[in-house]
Amino acid sequence: MLDPAALARLTVLRVELRALEPQLIPAFAGSALHGALGRALWHTVCSFRARAECPGCPLFGRCAYPALFAARRPEGAVLGFGGVNEQAPRPMVLAPEPGWLRPSGRPILLREGELFPFRLTLIGAAWRELPALACQNFTISKYA
Repeated sequence: MLDPAALARLTVLRVELRALEPQLIPAFAGSALHGALGRALWHTVCSFRARAECPGCPLFGRCAYPALFAARRPEGAVLGFGGVNEQAPRPMVLAPEPGWLRPSGRPILLREGELFPFRLTLIGAAWRELPALACQNFTISKYA
């Protein structure tokens, strides 16, 4: 029998980005959101931007960026069966709200001032990085 207490905690949030200027959002917006949020977070929290990568940084274990975007597999964890070698699965999932997906493959035109809503799901202890995410220029609310 599965113990519900053993399941990872999920924190699901609704996030809105406001376009400061007209933008073309790719049809598959998930990767664009992931890249934009990762870059913005790195610029906000990284104390050693001259480094080429996070592993080896003296703040690696306390920084929001690697916790969300460059997670290392836990020592002793056996993840190879899933094709995971060095990095663990990301503890954050981004998904555009329904109606923002374009199966046609056409990009989405976002006008200046228009909102782009998406869901941000934090898995397990990733909710601890919410203050760093909240420093970005978007609106966060608890998903209903």
